[in-house]
Amino acid sequence: MNYSEFITEFLTRYDAATSLAAPGWSESEICEFLNIAQLRVVKEKYLTKDYNPISNIIKTTQDIAVAHTLLTNCGYTIELPVDYLYYIRSRTKLNRTNPVITGEWIPNDLIGDKTDIDIFTPTAFNKPWFKYPKVFTEFDDNKSVLVVLVDSYTTLVSNIELTCIVEPVMFDSGTSTVTDLDLVMHPLIVEYSVEEALKSIKIAKVSNQ
Repeated sequence: MNYSEFITEFLTRYDAATSLAAPGWSESEICEFLNIAQLRVVKEKYLTKDYNPISNIIKTTQDIAVAHTLLTNCGYTIELPVDYLYYIRSRTKLNRTNPVITGEWIPNDLIGDKTDIDIFTPTAFNKPWFKYPKVFTEFDDNKSVLVVLVDSYTTLVSNIELTCIVEPVMFDSGTSTVTDLDLVMHPLIVEYSVEEALKSIKIAKVSNQ
């Protein structure tokens, strides 16, 4: 669907759901509902690992070793793309006292949390060794950061390849931009956007009581 088709489809479904008895929405407000809806779609596809319909917003960046910030003797932080949403995987070459290893990193949790890890205490992350780095994401100074913990036998981390999901193109009434998600997702985006609009009406009614 193009921009005008999204707006028309939203209005058609919204009017049918409310029997024309609910307040209307401005075009910019409809865009807001559509944006909330498409982020919901992306999250669902990420959690179910159904990546095909969102392949347009999966980004792989290679050789970002120059972006590393070294932590004290235990690893690196890597700044993620500004439009980063979800981490999928990364691959790197490790130089170790054992032969060079190439391995994939998988985060221990989906949202990223270092609350229970003291990154400056060597015993906190299974030293003296583990075969692959431990990886998690966090927010630092309003930026998304990938934290990579290495062991005492790792001498170099290089040739980073990072794959993540980034934000889709957002609807914008000022420029008539439209999502870059797969066409098969468009009806679901409209469906979820109408749900968001109906939810807003209920919230408004509760607030006015």
